[in-house]
Amino acid sequence: RRALQEMVALPRLIGCLSLGISAVQNLDANQSLANLIQNCVWSLTNLFRDGGIPAATFLDIPNPQFSTNQMDLRLTSKDVTILLSAPDVLPSLSDIDGNGMSSKTTWKDIIAETCWFLAFLTKDPVAVEYLCGEIGQDGKSPLISKLVSRLVQDTVAASQQVDTTINTPVQ
Repeated sequence: RRALQEMVALPRLIGCLSLGISAVQNLDANQSLANLIQNCVWSLTNLFRDGGIPAATFLDIPNPQFSTNQMDLRLTSKDVTILLSAPDVLPSLSDIDGNGMSSKTTWKDIIAETCWFLAFLTKDPVAVEYLCGEIGQDGKSPLISKLVSRLVQDTVAASQQVDTTINTPVQ
């Protein structure tokens, strides 16, 4: 992890992720973009999960300890919310390749990686305050609202799957 930091890997990963997020905002989705985003989020998660790197290194939290040159891109609460929103605004990506194998990244895979990233980031109270501190026009945190929405959607989908499985006659 330290060697990757010394090689300036972190800002480059965040830069690649920022490019992906910009494409998502422009509704420009394709399989390569989805793979790039998932790999970046996965890499960031693995860099952060065992600690030792402060959340402020990843997030756009004002902090005089960290330089703010252009190589030091950081993620905002809005960036994370956009990643969680991708399936709602972008066309779906097939999760089955031509051979019937699940080998492609889907927006749900990206949501899962983003949730893991959030799980590790939110061990830091400063990160929680920063990520949840932004308040939308409705008086709520957009990130918390999107997480709740994702949870509700996935709970409904899982319940429907269980109902279908239970009610399917055994042959």
